[in-house]
Amino acid sequence: MITIIYSIFGVLGFLLVLDFWFRRRYDPKEPPTIAPSIPLIGHLIGFAKYATGYAAIISVGRGEEIFAINFFSFRIYIINSRHLIPAVQKNKSLSFAPFQKQFADALTRPSKHTLDLFDTDHIHEITRVQLAAWTPGKDLDHQNVRVADTLMLEMEKLSEQISMQGSAVADFFEWTRYTNMIAATNGIYGSANPMRDPEIWGAFLGWYPNIMKHLSGYPSFLLKESAKARDKFLNSFSQYLQSDHSDAGEVIFARERLYTRDQVPVKDMASSQALFTVGLIGNLSPTVFWTVWDIFSRPQLLTDIREELERVAVTRHNDEKGPIFELDLAALKSRCPLLLSAHEETQRTRFRHANVRKAMEDTVLDGRHWLKKGSMIIIPNKMIHNHPEIWGANAKEYNPRRFTSEKGLPIGRSALSTSYAFLAWGTAPTLCPARQFAATQILLFTALMVLRFEVDPVYGEGQWKEPKLLTGALAVIEPPNEKMDVRIRNRRGVEGLWRLRMGESKTRVPIASG
Repeated sequence: MITIIYSIFGVLGFLLVLDFWFRRRYDPKEPPTIAPSIPLIGHLIGFAKYATGYAAIISVGRGEEIFAINFFSFRIYIINSRHLIPAVQKNKSLSFAPFQKQFADALTRPSKHTLDLFDTDHIHEITRVQLAAWTPGKDLDHQNVRVADTLMLEMEKLSEQISMQGSAVADFFEWTRYTNMIAATNGIYGSANPMRDPEIWGAFLGWYPNIMKHLSGYPSFLLKESAKARDKFLNSFSQYLQSDHSDAGEVIFARERLYTRDQVPVKDMASSQALFTVGLIGNLSPTVFWTVWDIFSRPQLLTDIREELERVAVTRHNDEKGPIFELDLAALKSRCPLLLSAHEETQRTRFRHANVRKAMEDTVLDGRHWLKKGSMIIIPNKMIHNHPEIWGANAKEYNPRRFTSEKGLPIGRSALSTSYAFLAWGTAPTLCPARQFAATQILLFTALMVLRFEVDPVYGEGQWKEPKLLTGALAVIEPPNEKMDVRIRNRRGVEGLWRLRMGESKTRVPIASG
């Protein structure tokens, strides 16, 4: 026993000495270093458990504007003052592009030629054509129509099931995730969408929970089943590209043209197109789920949003077969400020992602803080979204009207206290190019659920209790980590045929990010 105790103290002593040695190697001009609670590996454990959300956790209660942590010789700087964010945004030597390259390399193992393109203007051109394809207009309409058709079909199937059974019990998150996955991927990939195949969806689910392990260099022999599922998933997109996909969204064709011009192999092209689903599942699904959860768990808010939708976005008439309800998508996007505000408040209060940059060269930030070349810079968005100087004394509370003006209109980006107050769609110059596409789907799904159904929790003893969260997930908002069964019933007074009217194609969702 004594030998074991001495051995433990010996290992701890060695780790302390090694940790001290690594911290001594840094320049005194750099921001101060924060030691881990467990020498050498404490921060590593934190990131393994919480991913970039660990940056927000370790920032709590700290007074430094910026501080550093290290994994051996690798340096990470964490921004802990909102006043430094503009300096990060404007500094061209701090770039997000290297992480795109690292992400692609770790997940899909592309050819050297394809990886080298990440060091050229190719990646910026990809972003440019994606933004063009997802800007309100005919190309986005083409995708939105298929998204809407899929959502309407899934809602109708649910309503018919309820009509036969009286109600339906479902795992709320799993049903929401699948419904929005199939709608979004139908919108992007068209009728040949590989994700329609249950085996491909299953392969994705066999790989997706392990993505962070693939990214972190987890031993490959422990990820054999995950890698097998990944390969099956990616191979389905090689088959997709070589088959007729002529009704895909413009974003697919715009990217294909650039890939072809730059001689990207078909395998790499397919893998890149497939990675859209990672963002859709990781970002869109938990966001739309929590938006709906936050509304249904607040009865008065649910009533108010129903009244808003029925007043400005729904028309009713009758024919010989019965009532017909028509939902105006343009009105939904532009004339339902409470619905939009509730959604954005969900994003603000639940967002756990962090914006990251890499120092491409030695950099002096804001004229005071020296950042070492090759290091990572993290901006914990939670720090900004909970800041009382930006959002007021009740910054940590959910206020569904926070994003509306005194007149009840959407406040928009220009009315925020700072340009970086709301970071749910990223921070300039790397705002999510798909934000209009995603926001439209989120609002449509939420509106259909609110208008057509009653949802009551079966889990949590029949109460809307906050579930345990899946920390460390590759997601901007943490999904639940437990089953959440709910009972869904058709809402009385709105039984009938539901249709969608698309409206003006140039209509934008006035999201606070711009």
